[in-house]
Amino acid sequence: MGFRGRGFFWAELAFASQRGKIFLQEIIAMPVQVITMSTKGQIVIPNDMRESLCLEPGSKLAAFCEDGFIVLKPIAIPIEEDFRFSLDKAQKWAKSVGYKESDIKGLVKETRGK
Repeated sequence: MGFRGRGFFWAELAFASQRGKIFLQEIIAMPVQVITMSTKGQIVIPNDMRESLCLEPGSKLAAFCEDGFIVLKPIAIPIEEDFRFSLDKAQKWAKSVGYKESDIKGLVKETRGK
């Protein structure tokens, strides 16, 4: 691993498939900014990164560790309109297959295997 040009980090990534042992190697360039973790384990995401991802105070991020990397992925929390849209879609489907509201308790038990 080394530096090429100002502010760019070149890394060789190897991805292995568990089943086929297929390896894909790819050289990518990505901007790197060095950040410091506080004694409480907190970090500050640089402003340009926050802006490019439209992150605001209170934004939710999924965090996971993979092969020595910490990955932060912004996640969208559904809003009420999203829930209502999904509920309406589910209700239309249930009606189209003949389910009634009184069938719900039995379907839940059946699905849960109880």
